[in-house]
Amino acid sequence: VSLAPIANVELGGYGLNPHQLWEHSMATAMIAEILAEDVPDVDGPDAYTAGLLHDMGKIVLSSYVDVDIDVITTKMNEEGLAFDEAEYAALGVDHAGIAGALLKRWQIPLPVHDAVRWHHRPSLCESSQSLADVVHVADVLCLNVGWGGGSDGLHYRIDEGAAERINVGTEDGEMIVARVMMDIQEIMEMFTVTQEA
Repeated sequence: VSLAPIANVELGGYGLNPHQLWEHSMATAMIAEILAEDVPDVDGPDAYTAGLLHDMGKIVLSSYVDVDIDVITTKMNEEGLAFDEAEYAALGVDHAGIAGALLKRWQIPLPVHDAVRWHHRPSLCESSQSLADVVHVADVLCLNVGWGGGSDGLHYRIDEGAAERINVGTEDGEMIVARVMMDIQEIMEMFTVTQEA
């Protein structure tokens, strides 16, 4: 509830209209929680929380990305970098790093912090790799469906090992997305009504 108004902003640097970040965050949280059901060392509420918070760094970085989007795009096109890599090259930090720094400052538990910090590179997460894998797979599924993709949406590297490590196949992903599809639509409609009231 407290995150919704913050996430309901236009993020020009990422090409996200109001509601898109919120929709993406909610869908990622819901999918991460479902994925966690079959991963023994991942707590469902931690997965949900990490999924909800994983892109919060975009709120902080959007105006900077907007200013340097040409540099970021050039680095992606000419150097073959993924969006977060080009973001880091242009700004000295990426949105996952910003989110991680905020969560550390707020003393959010380490597993959630690490999963958010490494959601684009779960193989680099040493302490909570399974949770980072869950958030990564949930994020990828959402981006592939089009939930909150924005201009950066399909410009990230997929860590193929993440799905293997948590034993999620293509059919599993499709079933989970179908399961969340109805719920996310209902939540977004409820959120819109609440915002208008």
